[in-house]
Amino acid sequence: MSAMGDLTGRGTRDWVGLVHVSSPADKVGGIHVVVFLQQPDDHYLVSAQTAGQLFNCGTGSCSINAIRVARKSVFVTWNWQWRGCSDEVTFQFKQNGSHWPLIGVVGRSMEGPYGTDENDNLREGPVHTMVVDHNRVTGDVIVTQRVDKRAARVTKLKIASPVQELGGFDGFDVPGGKGIPAICARG
Repeated sequence: MSAMGDLTGRGTRDWVGLVHVSSPADKVGGIHVVVFLQQPDDHYLVSAQTAGQLFNCGTGSCSINAIRVARKSVFVTWNWQWRGCSDEVTFQFKQNGSHWPLIGVVGRSMEGPYGTDENDNLREGPVHTMVVDHNRVTGDVIVTQRVDKRAARVTKLKIASPVQELGGFDGFDVPGGKGIPAICARG
């Protein structure tokens, strides 16, 4: 999975994609997001790469389902599913000098109408949805929640977040983590 686009504003065709990296030290490979910037002579240099195993899901199944380049930013979309719950989270990274800080997180969660309980018994219930939009630069968080077709409830929060860069990114600044509300609890 990959995407190309201009990440520097110089009209280049920069490349972002998933790359399998093996680590001889611990014999464990991992899937990493890698950013290659096109140079004036048309060759590419690595500008950033995630460190360690990306997205250890815990309970449930997860995957990266999209990478795109827009507005001189890298967007990585991840999803998680377990027992009738699902999350889709998009992370936005934007180059600042030699750094690639995480500047935005938008999460969409849904639970219901069907799922299973902790004993894997089928249950039926209302549909809960939540959208969390976290501007990591300003700390502003907008949470929109809805149950079935009732009116949405919007909450505004201010959450100071430490700088997190693509190079140290592990995928866990998602709804339910670090003070951000969530519908689905991950084990």
